[in-house]
Amino acid sequence: MRTAVVLIATAMAARAHHSLATEYDRAVQAEYKATVTTVTWMNPHATFTASVTLKDGSTATWTFEMRSPNSLLREGWTKESLRPNEIVTVTAYPAKDGSPKGSATKILWADGHSKDCADNWMWGTQPLRSSK
Repeated sequence: MRTAVVLIATAMAARAHHSLATEYDRAVQAEYKATVTTVTWMNPHATFTASVTLKDGSTATWTFEMRSPNSLLREGWTKESLRPNEIVTVTAYPAKDGSPKGSATKILWADGHSKDCADNWMWGTQPLRSSK
């Protein structure tokens, strides 16, 4: 009985945690020109903050969520793949509530290389392939 309770509680916590579809607008995928400020490699998702240039020319601090650090490592990412002060283009699903955050799907660097960072398992999509 105790095992069943633990399994149910764990499943409920995982489901509650992985509510990307309720938090981010999958109907809108946008690109953001950004200067990375911090990168955090911590479960359950790696995240980074960036200074994003808005359409009116002003800037705002955004937080972007990526997949788990272990998943990123399996796809060829390292802790040095994305560094503070780098200027990148982030493709992401924005927050439904209009807050400055997004679920990042791809990062494009100035030199033209890109890497997938989407939490595809949660979106129910196939992983995008990074260009080398």
